[in-house]
Amino acid sequence: AGALSADAEEFHSRLRRPVAIAASSDDRWVYTANRDSGSVSVIDATDRSVAAEIDVGGQLMDIAVLDEANLLVVDGESHELVLLSGGGSEWQIAERLGVAPYPVRLVADVDSGRCFVSSLWSRAVTLVEISESPNKSAPRLRAAQNVTVSYEPREICLTADRERLIVAGAFRNSFTILNADGLKFLGARDVSGHNARGLAISHDSKSLLIAHQILNPLGQSTQDDVHWGNMLTNVVTTCAVDEFCDPSVTRLTSRTVRHLGEPGNAAGDPGDISVGPDGELAIALSGVNEIGIASSSNRYDLQR
Repeated sequence: AGALSADAEEFHSRLRRPVAIAASSDDRWVYTANRDSGSVSVIDATDRSVAAEIDVGGQLMDIAVLDEANLLVVDGESHELVLLSGGGSEWQIAERLGVAPYPVRLVADVDSGRCFVSSLWSRAVTLVEISESPNKSAPRLRAAQNVTVSYEPREICLTADRERLIVAGAFRNSFTILNADGLKFLGARDVSGHNARGLAISHDSKSLLIAHQILNPLGQSTQDDVHWGNMLTNVVTTCAVDEFCDPSVTRLTSRTVRHLGEPGNAAGDPGDISVGPDGELAIALSGVNEIGIASSSNRYDLQR
């Protein structure tokens, strides 16, 4: 498959619904994975225009940049990891690799030549090895390991040392810590809350950031409890990575909770967290169609 072959009318009318985004190392190109159209849009950041659109599959869920010539995309409909090769605005499908059914998230570790895929309804995490092809063309993909967990996993992230993979439950407060080399089980952790939709490692590599919600079992769906955030709160929980991953620790003494909204200025469905090179945080507030920005000097002063 190459650039979009549909006519101009279809190009403008098709429903895309972008659900994931990635950028080239020089920030010249931005790539979006479009869930409903099964396509990847290539955006030229210099003039903010769509340079190309590549039809990839049925239901794209996530995207990652391997290098300037290779992209990885997960297709939740065909249950595949798809490798795109090319560069700039010219991309072609180089390989498709079957993974555990219903993949939703992708993390690429370029330096070690591997990536990880979480699959929601099959309750699985897949380790994929990425190797150079003999003729130095597109890399080769191989599913090296597949493990199951006791819940539906969604968000995943690697610790800064690239030795541990943290897996978050989509609908409950369960987390699993796996060895990144072979997906050996290292431990499990429960954190008060649910609906974890953002995981990130802090700028100093010492903290794990979790964007999620906390439902108060004593709260009621009354106007007062909803207005004052007594029923449901949207938060970012911060934990020390080493303490979080240590199975001998039964109580997280480092845990802090940052409320994202306030009465009259609510935050809803916190999603992806991005950590900038200077420690600045960007948090998608999906339920209110906003992005929250917190500076490295004052992470409690959230600008919308």
